[in-house]
Amino acid sequence: MPVALEWHPDLPVLLATYSGDLSIKDYRTMLDQRLRMVADGPDQIIFVADTRQFETFSDSRNGQLGENILIHDKVAHTFVILEGEFYRRLLRAMRTDLTLNYAVYFFDSVDQALSAAQTQAKKFG
Repeated sequence: MPVALEWHPDLPVLLATYSGDLSIKDYRTMLDQRLRMVADGPDQIIFVADTRQFETFSDSRNGQLGENILIHDKVAHTFVILEGEFYRRLLRAMRTDLTLNYAVYFFDSVDQALSAAQTQAKKFG
């Protein structure tokens, strides 16, 4: 499957690793699994999405995408890992929308994201 979901062994981190082409069917399967995992997980989590190997979401316009993980009650932070050049382009394109309460941070590597997650997880009750 183009998205692998796993809990970090020591941190309240749900890691999603995206690769290749994601279909709407794959996305819905992942969404159901992710919602179950979040529901069964700790009260506060950090969602880490590693998209460096992600290529396309070819049929994303063919259906509703589902629940937005960025606004889930249990998700304290979202860390997104992007390929370097895309990372730099995205950061330049970011705009602040004060009506949205997204806690999203962008990183170049899993190690950077997990280091930040470890720091943030210490603040959880």
